[in-house]
Amino acid sequence: MRPLASSIMRRIQSIASASLMAVTFSLLAAPSGFAASANGSCSKSGQSTKIGGKTYVCAQNPTVKGKRLRWTLKDCLSANTAYLTSVKSLAETESSNAKILETIDASIKSLQAQVPVDKGRATTEGENATRNRTLAADKTKEAEAKLAQAKTAGVAEIPTSWTTQYQAAIIDRQLTAAELASLGRTWKLTTDQTVLAIQYLALQIQINQYVRAAERHEKNVSTYLKTEQTLASVTSQRDTTVKTQAQLIKLAQDDVKSNLRLRNSVCRI
Repeated sequence: MRPLASSIMRRIQSIASASLMAVTFSLLAAPSGFAASANGSCSKSGQSTKIGGKTYVCAQNPTVKGKRLRWTLKDCLSANTAYLTSVKSLAETESSNAKILETIDASIKSLQAQVPVDKGRATTEGENATRNRTLAADKTKEAEAKLAQAKTAGVAEIPTSWTTQYQAAIIDRQLTAAELASLGRTWKLTTDQTVLAIQYLALQIQINQYVRAAERHEKNVSTYLKTEQTLASVTSQRDTTVKTQAQLIKLAQDDVKSNLRLRNSVCRI
């Protein structure tokens, strides 16, 4: 009996040893991805594998707290990238809008300070324009009287041009006798008639000077008053910009919300 029992024990030990070796070889021969499962733990970041026909990447699932690496669906990571991009775009839009408004507000502040200054300048220029218009009107009356006097003296037509060399002298009424005689011969007038013609021409020159001065001052008035118009335009532009920016931010916010919902849906464990 003892030899038989001993033989049976040896056979049992042999079978057990063989079974253990079989299990060991089975484990050693198992492929490395054998234990991979969706959202299961993994060790090598960036490694990819196929699970259920879908591609998974060893990474942190963005919807799960903690830094543990998991087999994360590749589409989840793509959706997270789209979400983060939309978040960045929203931040950039808000920052850009803030800078634009800052620039516009600085311009408005500068214009607000300039408006009263330019209004004062416009008032002064307006007064100068009025004064020159008045002087031109007064000289026009004098010129009309002088023209009537010249016609009474027999001057049929007052010359409207003069030689360049005598122009300054006519303006200052400081013609020499020789110059006066030369102009008389050119215009075919007597000395007295020539004097009347010169006086009339001098008045016409002054009238033109006053009119040009008035026009210059009036142009300055228009320029200075544009400051207030510009302020109104920039203020209106700011209101339009604010509305446009609100729409852009709303679109960016909606994009963030949409991408967040998609990411959470795709990445959901």
